[in-house]
Amino acid sequence: MKILDKERMDRWVAQMKAPYRLIVRNDETLEERASFRLTMMNVYILLSTVIVLWRPWSFC
Repeated sequence: MKILDKERMDRWVAQMKAPYRLIVRNDETLEERASFRLTMMNVYILLSTVIVLWRPWSFC
């Protein structure tokens, strides 16, 4: 059972570190406006940080 959990955790970590590309394009000309290389882990960390930093100011 312990080996299965280790394999499952390794697969989950690999999925979190898999690179994705977010491309923002102009809809009329299809010109590429911005391009970002993201991983699920980067997005999770960014959103967590924003939520933690934004929370104290939401009660003012």
